[in-house]
Amino acid sequence: MSAALEPYHEARPAALVDQRYVVKREIARGAMGVVFEAQHRILGTTVALKTLTSHALEWVGGQERLMREARALALCRHPRVVGAIDAGICGTYGPFLALEMLDGRSMGSMLIARQRFAVDQVIAIGQQLCDALHWAHRKGVIHRDVKPANVIVLHDDSTGSDQLRLIDFGIATVPGDKDVVGRKLTGHGEVLGTAEYMAPEQLLEGLPADARSDVYSLSVLLYECLAGDVPYPGSGMAVAASYLAGIVPQPFSATRADVPAALESLILSAMSRDVTKRPASAAAFGAALAMLGPRGALQLSAPVEDGARAQRQYPRVPYAAPVRIVCRDTKSDGRTEDISEGGLLLLADVPVENGEHVQVRMPLPASGRVATIDAIVRWCKSVRGRHAIGLAFGELPTDVRTDVQHYAHFMVRDRDLARGPTELIEAR
Repeated sequence: MSAALEPYHEARPAALVDQRYVVKREIARGAMGVVFEAQHRILGTTVALKTLTSHALEWVGGQERLMREARALALCRHPRVVGAIDAGICGTYGPFLALEMLDGRSMGSMLIARQRFAVDQVIAIGQQLCDALHWAHRKGVIHRDVKPANVIVLHDDSTGSDQLRLIDFGIATVPGDKDVVGRKLTGHGEVLGTAEYMAPEQLLEGLPADARSDVYSLSVLLYECLAGDVPYPGSGMAVAASYLAGIVPQPFSATRADVPAALESLILSAMSRDVTKRPASAAAFGAALAMLGPRGALQLSAPVEDGARAQRQYPRVPYAAPVRIVCRDTKSDGRTEDISEGGLLLLADVPVENGEHVQVRMPLPASGRVATIDAIVRWCKSVRGRHAIGLAFGELPTDVRTDVQHYAHFMVRDRDLARGPTELIEAR
């Protein structure tokens, strides 16, 4: 790609990307990329369409990185990895990547809401993610950003179990890739990766990431699932200082009596500063986990309110969209995780108090129309500056309730097709 960049524009809802993808609504936004729900204008299929922000479109590295992510996903086709459907460069909106639409929740949001998972759940999580990483590594792809926010939990109502998908290969390396130095800065002066999950050799020495670096990141994820926090929290400088000071992660036995000594030893060894003391591969890590527990069905999707399964008047379904929360004179931006006629689960950067009255401004799931909804905070749980918030809707206007109802029934119908046909309420 030449240094002289085309005058591309950032995509927006209603945009037609590459003459075939109609953008419906925004799902998520980062410093470099935007993910939309989009529909193929001929096939009618729904995809998650990843494009670049206007800022990233001005930087040749951003355009190259999105195409590298497409190549990485093409190599890593696997049941535990998000599937790439299409990629290209639109003459108007620049590079794009079409991905399978995942109707689930991020493991990161689950951890914020619940703090910790059960031992058998963590072993199953490790086994599934080892499968994904082993396959990627066999294809020469190193993920470099394994963390809970990049794991989606998909629930299968027909079996009652959950399946994991590893997502966001945006900084992955592929065979023949020249940009392999883990500490190389982006065009915006940021370290590639998330410091709390980065292996010491990447963060301190700037060495190229390899399979054992991903194993390290996965071990931090599993540690967090058991302990409720990462072993070295804080900024890149804080994490690096912990490494240099030789601080050892706190053993689980200090806070949890139910973690087997063998599991604790395995996870701590996978976080060793000495790469030779870690499991040599994701396959070896997975095999060691299998020795601690048989490969069983994973179940993470129970309701999060105090760990109890609540009786729900309305079906709760996954729904990802940007949201603004207005509380008194404070505004906070976040994103939704799931929705029902009764309320909303979301992530935000600012905490709120239980029982507080708020307004949420968000695109409605069926129509995409932006609406402002009154709600009451039922609970708020916080981890390292991120807050999971459960909201109960107030009296919904008829058009808003109908929109949410149609979306929820549509999602439930699609999930339950394996059980037989169910009635779909048609939008009027």
